[in-house]
Amino acid sequence: MSNLELQAINDLLEYAKKIGELNQKTIFRIEDYKKSTFFENTLLNKKGIHFNVLNNDSGDSIWLKIDRLKRTEPPLPDNSIKEWITIGKDPLLKPVVKQTIIKTLTEKEILDQIANNHLKLEDVKEPLKKEHLEINLKDAIYRLENLPDIKNKVDSYIQNDWYNWQQAELPTRETIKIYEQFFNLHSTIHNGGDDEQVELVWGTGIVRWDCGEQLMNIPLIENDKLPVATKKT
Repeated sequence: MSNLELQAINDLLEYAKKIGELNQKTIFRIEDYKKSTFFENTLLNKKGIHFNVLNNDSGDSIWLKIDRLKRTEPPLPDNSIKEWITIGKDPLLKPVVKQTIIKTLTEKEILDQIANNHLKLEDVKEPLKKEHLEINLKDAIYRLENLPDIKNKVDSYIQNDWYNWQQAELPTRETIKIYEQFFNLHSTIHNGGDDEQVELVWGTGIVRWDCGEQLMNIPLIENDKLPVATKKT
């Protein structure tokens, strides 16, 4: 190949490089990527996430495998206390305990409740609804502080049943969130919908180099053909 031909090839490559620089910003640091980034040490030992496993069907080595876990509901409290607690499905949100409950009762029911120390006379009020006045009903204000048995059951439920569910559910929810991020990335790659081309890259090793104008923090080796498996159950 002549010097003239070599120069022409070099000029073409330099032109392609300049065009690439105009259309796409050069990434020097992992932190500059707009898409999700994960580090192996942050995924290790998480529930349902596996590294370097063997595909039993094909015999291929799978670098990363994420099980598709399912959310579970919090345990239901006993009927005797369920009206005192508001429970959500988020394990990060502690149940809300009501301090008072208002019930509309007959005079006989109120007298029985007062006799059993479940209700105090000063917490008996005229009903807010006018139709109740005709049948002589009263509004009874129950206070949790006056019901030690109920309060103990509420505290026991939160500290035991709900807390045990929370501790088991938090790692599940964490993996579900990670799975959804990978699934959304997978859908974008295969179905499009982004203005820019998206690829899944697996990096090995980290280069940290202060080269003057730029501080580099990127993988030493990159592989854009990442064998990732998601397990559906």
